[in-house]
Amino acid sequence: MACVVAARAWPEDEAEVDPSVRVAEGAGGGMTGDWRDEARRLRAQRLSYGHIARVLGRPKSAVWRACNPDRAREMHYRYNHAPGRQEAKNASAREHRPRCECGAPMARHATRCMPCNRAAEAALKDRVVTLWAAGMTTPEIATEIGWTTRSVRVWISTLRAAGYDLPYRRPDRVESGRRLGLLQAGAR
Repeated sequence: MACVVAARAWPEDEAEVDPSVRVAEGAGGGMTGDWRDEARRLRAQRLSYGHIARVLGRPKSAVWRACNPDRAREMHYRYNHAPGRQEAKNASAREHRPRCECGAPMARHATRCMPCNRAAEAALKDRVVTLWAAGMTTPEIATEIGWTTRSVRVWISTLRAAGYDLPYRRPDRVESGRRLGLLQAGAR
């Protein structure tokens, strides 16, 4: 088997590549054999993990794991499967979990807990129904609650479909067949 000089050096590292370090043909990027065996062979020559990583084109941590499989297995078990590890992680997560204004735990990126969200949504529905009954238009309601006009229109349509009493204001909409059918089906 012929030997070649390691050709997997970065351009800025060319001065660091020692021509006396020879890598078996096929090593590096298009390596046909197991790169782990080659890493162990180079480490036996007392080369650093970083140098072996550059020669083989692998991450330094992967080279370390290949050269120290027992230690890598031990560390993996210690950090991921040791007794009490999962309980400690769960306790830490519970301890650092964000809290709602009411004191209940909530999701990481939420602004309120689920019960508070439901209460706020019910209050918003009641507010929209009250403002609509007071004769306000959708742009006025949007300004009042801080939404876009389109969002208020969609919300009103959703509330109508859910059975809320939100009468149409334009007679031409009430008399059209589609709206008339919706009114008859939704009248409760």
